[in-house]
Amino acid sequence: MSIISPQAMLLWATLSSTLLLFLVQHLYRYDRFQCLKWRSSSDGGFKRFMTYSYIISVPLIVTYSVAMAVMKYQAGYISFPNPNSTTSRPLPRIVMPKPTTMWPESHQKLVFPLYVLFAVAWSLEIVSHLEELCFWLFMIKEQEDTGHGGIRPWFKSFEYKLWCCGSIVAVVLLPLVTLETRHDLQQVEAWTFFAGSVCSLIITLWFVKVLWKFPSFLKRITDENAEPEVIVRLVAFQDLNRIRIVFRLMFVVPLLILACDGLKSNGPHHITKTAGAVDILAMVGGIGCIVSSVITLLIFFPRSIAREQGYATRARTRSQSAMQSKSTHKNMVSRPNLTIQSRQSRSHRTTAGEIQVEPIQRPSPSAVHPLSPTGVHVNVQTNVRGDSSYFGRPTVQLGDESLPAYVGDGLGLGDSKRYLNVHDDDDDYFAAGGSSIIRPASVATSAVPLVERKGLHPLLCNYTSPIALLEQDDAIGRAL
Repeated sequence: MSIISPQAMLLWATLSSTLLLFLVQHLYRYDRFQCLKWRSSSDGGFKRFMTYSYIISVPLIVTYSVAMAVMKYQAGYISFPNPNSTTSRPLPRIVMPKPTTMWPESHQKLVFPLYVLFAVAWSLEIVSHLEELCFWLFMIKEQEDTGHGGIRPWFKSFEYKLWCCGSIVAVVLLPLVTLETRHDLQQVEAWTFFAGSVCSLIITLWFVKVLWKFPSFLKRITDENAEPEVIVRLVAFQDLNRIRIVFRLMFVVPLLILACDGLKSNGPHHITKTAGAVDILAMVGGIGCIVSSVITLLIFFPRSIAREQGYATRARTRSQSAMQSKSTHKNMVSRPNLTIQSRQSRSHRTTAGEIQVEPIQRPSPSAVHPLSPTGVHVNVQTNVRGDSSYFGRPTVQLGDESLPAYVGDGLGLGDSKRYLNVHDDDDDYFAAGGSSIIRPASVATSAVPLVERKGLHPLLCNYTSPIALLEQDDAIGRAL
């Protein structure tokens, strides 16, 4: 296995160094390295853990490939007579890279530490791809089971536990295999490649299931009226994942072939005896490794070019809504049914409900007790659904506007209190519980349709990447 040529290792070193430069440039354009900053709060701890796991693997691969390329060029080649050469039919001498056992002693001492670094980098890469696999298996199952029970939290799901167990196995197994074969430098590379390739191949083939079910999953998300930006990100993930699976197979299959051939201590080595076969497999594996890592970077840290260029949709202001309301001179709301989302604290059950709107006429100026500006009377009927761990402090989202909650403990079963917010300015008001007054400017003039999303998982409402999961049950965030 040590007969990989210096040229093949130079390709690995060049590609991995390019990946490192691209990583730095991409993270700078992504959020000016804000994702790398350490924070004392537990919010986003899972994303920080996954970020560090992926980013640490890149310089480790660069260190391994650059050091091995330098030592292989310094070691050079050896030549020996062709065993099939005869006096009547002389054949040219066989030239091959010098084995590690013939390297200088100072270089031989570096081989084992370098392969430990490579094993750690590969294990961290497995952690990243296993998390992504488990996340999408979780989301696909959740959308398939819509309407058959409450919403499962990611950090309490079986898929999350599977990722934890698989990550521990990968982080322990690969370096341990390298450690156990340290006495035979010829076998260190073969066993490291074999263990890493088998683990990565299993994850890659399992990803085919995600790729197979993703079109129907995407159709369900579209039918649930997900945000257009979320749908665009999911479509982009589908296309990138198709390409990445091809390159991951290009990465693991050639290295697995080389590993299986190198594990034959006394048997025939068909690959090594074939001219150029080792270099071709090693180069194809290097290309597959780096390209798949680039795609993973784009999936974990997706940039929005439109938003960076200032083409993001502008948020509606209350003053704009009030001005449009005055110009329309309407005394009733045009939409008869709206959907409300209520976010509760961890100690309360999560509720979702539908509000019925009935018009309230503006009282005449001569009335003795004017009630309020023109509004709508809202009767809320709620049903308990899901787990409260997804939601933070009480807020109310109405269409494209977040309205402040002034009174109440949130929507609950049997709420019958009446809260009227009487103000003379142009702000919008909403009571978090019971019946309320909503100004028509918040509803009738909204640019975004108010639609129902009862079957959409909370993690998909504002999906950005498989590692940006902000939940209060983030055990990793609390540990970090």
